[in-house]
Formats: sequence, structure tokens, C-alpha cells
Amino acid sequence: MKKIFFIISIMFWALISPSQIITLLDNETNQPLDLATISCNTPKISLITNANGQADISQLKAAAEIQLQILGFESQVISYESIAQQQFIVKMIRNSFSLDQVVVSATRWKQNLREIPAKILTITPRQMA
Repeated sequence: MKKIFFIISIMFWALISPSQIITLLDNETNQPLDLATISCNTPKISLITNANGQADISQLKAAAEIQLQILGFESQVISYESIAQQQFIVKMIRNSFSLDQVVVSATRWKQNLREIPAKILTITPRQMA
């Protein structure tokens, strides 16, 4: 009977113990950010958020600096205590940048540059290397 009570109490404790699940959200839309990278140098651990923008950071309790990164958003370096004060919800700020449009055209025949109605820049194989 004591063994059963002990096992049940351990299971109950595991259910009520607070987990350290961080949630990364877009600051503007409050949408979860999936595939964000959460990394730390001491201890050397890297995590990736799931489709709900969540990851378990319980391994990073002792970390002084936790780096949060995702493409299109500003990187943040934040402490574990600061994340805990925000109830493990961190909002990422969008990084506004634009990419110029690039069109690659490849043909097997020679074409006069004056016959093409768009601006063309030719790149040699030496410039590519």
C-alpha cells in the first residue's frame, strides 16, 4: 500500500509541477512563431520552437543569457529570470527589410542585349566563384 501511495504521489507531483514552456509570439499579430531558435552558450544548448511557438527551456534555468532568433525578427538576448517574469511569453519585434527582385534568365542561344526589353547584368563564372 505504501508503494502504491508513493507512486501515485510522484505522478501527481509531476502533473502539478510548473513546466518552463516558453512561447514566442509576433509582437504585431500575436501569432506563434514556429522554427525559432533558442540558444545558450553556458550550458551549450540549442532548441527550436514547435508549430505553436513553444519550447521547453527547463534545461536553461542556470543560463544568464538566452538568445532568441528567427528570420525576419530582431534577435533578443534575455535572461531566464526575465522570461519567467513575463510568464514565459516573449513577443518578438519584426525586422523590416526587403529583398530586391532577381530574375535569372538562361538561354542556349546568343541574344543581342539590345533586343531584350529589360535591364540585364551579365555575370561571368569567375565572378560567381
